[in-house]
Amino acid sequence: MKLPEINELHPDLMRHIFRSSAWTMETRDLKTFRYTTFGTWVVGYEAVGHHILVGRMGFAPEIHRVSEGECEVRPIASAILAALHLAEDPVGTAVAWMHVLVKEHDYTKGLIIARHALGEDLYLDAYPVWEAEDEALPDEITL
Repeated sequence: MKLPEINELHPDLMRHIFRSSAWTMETRDLKTFRYTTFGTWVVGYEAVGHHILVGRMGFAPEIHRVSEGECEVRPIASAILAALHLAEDPVGTAVAWMHVLVKEHDYTKGLIIARHALGEDLYLDAYPVWEAEDEALPDEITL
């Protein structure tokens, strides 16, 4: 698994992946973690605290303290999860995010954001797939 060369791990991409993941609560070492799985990976963050949890299924996950001071650990877990998605299925991840961007913004702005963040190579690989899916989707019906 290799992370593709991208220009930016965009906050909207991390938010999209975070929101589309199923999160569960579990207590480990007297710490309560919210965690999710992706493929053979487990990624989580301490509900109240400074620790993240990362590991492969079937093995004890590693728990890392990420800060001594005030620090949001959720964005760090989101970044790790987004990187795993991009490494495992770069085109599929890019295409799904492009659909979200176009829906949230508009066609032009959404694709500009995607092209900038994903980089030329990944964007050019993902665009034809996105375009075919976009054409196959029915137009939104307004009443």
